[in-house]
Order: sequence, then structure tokens, then C-alpha cells
Amino acid sequence: MGAHLLALMAFLLLGCAANACTVNGNYSAEGFACDEQQPCPVGFDCLAGVCSAMPSSFDGGDAPDAGELACLPFVELSDTFDGPDIDAQWIQAVGNGTSLELMSGAVVLTPGTVNPTRFARLRSEKLNFADRRVALEVVQMVNTATAAIGELRVAITASDYFVIRQSAGVLQFGRVELESLDVLAAVPYDAVAHRWLQFREIDGELFGDTSSDGQTWTQLGSVAHNEIPEFRVTIAAGTEERIDEPGSLHIDNVNSGSSLCE
Repeated sequence: MGAHLLALMAFLLLGCAANACTVNGNYSAEGFACDEQQPCPVGFDCLAGVCSAMPSSFDGGDAPDAGELACLPFVELSDTFDGPDIDAQWIQAVGNGTSLELMSGAVVLTPGTVNPTRFARLRSEKLNFADRRVALEVVQMVNTATAAIGELRVAITASDYFVIRQSAGVLQFGRVELESLDVLAAVPYDAVAHRWLQFREIDGELFGDTSSDGQTWTQLGSVAHNEIPEFRVTIAAGTEERIDEPGSLHIDNVNSGSSLCE
């Protein structure tokens, strides 16, 4: 019996070792065989048919625990929305008929009910996303029984951005260019499983993730962006058609309370 097979059996018996892990229940990490059909999880690279750790993907921490993705630092943006006013790090934009306010320690963005294609938005200045991430907690989503939109964007320009968007009960990952959405991945929206949303950038590739607790993440989709990795973070809620009961989007803990590793 070969040494590699013995190591594989030992891992399966002992569980997640110091430099290996499971992601969504799949055993595929350092020392395991890999190919195009059986890729390595984020944080590992397939070298000569074997998963190998990628130290550059970690922020000086240990390898991720079971179900966790690579440790990355946050972008320079953080807000728990606990103050009396919306922090100056955000630029507010309120479309006709929409509203944006602080309520019970969260920021609340409410679409309008009359005018179509109107959004309430919070956006940051451009931030360096190279090997970094942004995560936030969705305390309440807009009315999923309607076509109201609640979303997290990382934007190159106002009309060119990547988005994790919920509308009509579907959570989508994609890119918007000139108001046209190219959907790259989509799943039924689950308020529990998708309570946390995250974008992260690694080596020119942008990933969208979801989580129930801000600790264990599931990849929603990814795309190579081929851009200088600087994006504006935007939180938005709105409509593209008339909706009588759009509900509202409640967001908390931007880059707070969702650390993958210490």
C-alpha cells in the first residue's frame, strides 16, 4: 500500500488535520489528488495532480477549519450602524420615493411603491480588494414574494459592477454592464442559509459567498474580473417596476462579527 494512500486513509479516520480541511462536506485539501473534475477548495492549488496549500491566500493564520474558506483580511470598511447617524464613510443616494434610515442598530433601505427603477443606496469610496473581502449581515430582506431587489455590489463604475442580488425569491451572482445583468449563478433564496453575504478577491478572481452564521461559507459563484482590483462597496434596495409591497432591506455588521479566523 503506497504512502499517499496510507496518508489519505489516516486523514479520513482522523478528520480535519492541521493543513487539510473539508469544504461543504467534500474531502479535498492538502495532499489529496485533484484534477479539473475534482478541484481543490479555495486556499489550495492543484499542483502535479495534488492539492497544495497557497500561503498567499491566508492572512498569516492557520489553514481553514472544516467548511471554512481561506482567511482573508477585510477591506478598509466597517460599520455596525449603532450610532445616531450614518457614518461619513458612506455616501448616501436616495431615489425618488425610496428611503434610507438607521433603525434598531441596522441600516434600513426601503424601495418606493410608485416610480419604477428607483433605488436607495449606500456606497463607499473605492477600496483595494486585492486578496481581501467584504461581508455583511442581512437582518431582513426585501419582500421575496415580489420583484423588489436587495443587493450587495462591488462596483467598477456606477453602470459596471458585480452583484449578489435577491429578487422574486432567487439569489443571483453576476455582473451588470450598462443595466444588463449577466447571471453567472442562481439559487432559491433562503433567509437562514443566506443571512450573510460576502465578496472576496483572490488573484484576479472575484468570488461571491453566502453563510448562515458569518463563519462557515458556501461559494455562490466566481468570475475573473481582469481589472485593477479596486471597487466601491454598495448596498442597494429598489425596484425596476411598480411594486405595491416591496418591503425593506435591513443590513448590519459590515465587516464586523464575521471573522473567518483570528
